[in-house]
Amino acid sequence: MNPENALAWFWQQFNYDYFEGRLAPPSFALTRGISKLGSWRSDLRQLSLSEELIRSQPWEVVLEVLKHEMAHQYCDEVLKIREAPHGPFFQAVCRARGVDPNPRGIPTAGNADSAVVRKVRALLALATSPEQHEAEAAMNAARRLMLKHNLAGVGQERRYVSRLVGQARLRHEAVAQVVGGMLPQFFFVTAIWVKTYDLGQRRIATALEISGTEENVDFAEYVHSFLFATLDRLWARHRRERGNLSSKGKRDFQLGVMLAFTDKLARERKQDEQTGLVWVADPGLEQYFNTKHPQTKEKSSLTYRNTEDFKQGTRHGEDLVIHRPVEDRGEGGVAGLIGGR
Repeated sequence: MNPENALAWFWQQFNYDYFEGRLAPPSFALTRGISKLGSWRSDLRQLSLSEELIRSQPWEVVLEVLKHEMAHQYCDEVLKIREAPHGPFFQAVCRARGVDPNPRGIPTAGNADSAVVRKVRALLALATSPEQHEAEAAMNAARRLMLKHNLAGVGQERRYVSRLVGQARLRHEAVAQVVGGMLPQFFFVTAIWVKTYDLGQRRIATALEISGTEENVDFAEYVHSFLFATLDRLWARHRRERGNLSSKGKRDFQLGVMLAFTDKLARERKQDEQTGLVWVADPGLEQYFNTKHPQTKEKSSLTYRNTEDFKQGTRHGEDLVIHRPVEDRGEGGVAGLIGGR
């Protein structure tokens, strides 16, 4: 599927998800240059996006620009509004549908390198201690600091962002579903599996999208990448020790790691609650998520086999501690804290 056809495919999805199916299909075109990321031409009924945008930006950014231009089409052909290109009616249409009204189309970025991030960075560095109890104490201190920071912000006006994490695939393994379900439970973000476009393979694929404040999304993205790197490392060692194991053995082992780690985080959260640190949902994030994803589907339940590989995995999961890699000496934002992206 070429990029033009991919844009037409997503246009159809967004038309029904965000614009009540009221838009008529336009023609699509790719333009050269980056001075204009996208445009809606009412005289030609043409929606165009920049080739450079598609080549240089993640696909989720391309889709935000697509939705931005669809909002222009909606104002022009459905509401029949005649105003300045980014006037008050256009702004209202964007707000109601979770579309970024930024005139250039690319969502604006903030700075996640706050004081709390710098403190979490230092605590994660301490979590590399070879002593299990010291490492867990440092990680728990970092987690409680994030909890206190988020509790203090509930009810205040916040800016939320969304980001795709991990690789886009046609089909995701069961352990990816567990990691995706765990992040919203413990790391102050929402998560949903969304369709995206793999430009290299030229195909529609699925990826995990997380949303939250920028620092929470950065932290959750790090946890996601850290866990998958750790799962691969633990499986490689387990396979060397036990011989050439099957793909089912890998699934059982890695599920064991993640389910045990999730149980461990749940126990630690109960301990926090006993000291008065009780997390409450962020209504602003819920509204942001529901506006961005008006159509959601229930996920299927997970099944696993209680094999010896699974049991071995649970033992590793009980000992798992999230920390900053020793070899990472990067600076700047949470990317420095977590080893970059």
